[in-house]
Amino acid sequence: MAKDLRDGLEETSSIADAARQKADHLSRRLEESPCVAASSNNAQSAACAKEPPADVACLRHALDQQRAESYARLEKTVDTLQRRVQNQEREMQRRSACTETYGTLPAVDGAPDKA
Repeated sequence: MAKDLRDGLEETSSIADAARQKADHLSRRLEESPCVAASSNNAQSAACAKEPPADVACLRHALDQQRAESYARLEKTVDTLQRRVQNQEREMQRRSACTETYGTLPAVDGAPDKA
């Protein structure tokens, strides 16, 4: 169970890192856009005319889409981990109940010890 959790944590970390890098890249492109710079200064700029507002909208859309995809992947990974943990807990409870009911069975001669 601990290995599953570690693997899941590594997977969620890598998803988050990749999403963060891609979002940072898109954010920088958006911030560097002359059109966004001009609008944040409440002034019209010749540079804004060179970059159509559609490009800015496209960058914003790409950033929003990247966030949504990353969140969906993270949610799916977390759900999978939660199911694994719940399954492991049920299995441990089942084994515990069997041990309480039947006790520890003696080892079979010649069989490898699984403990």
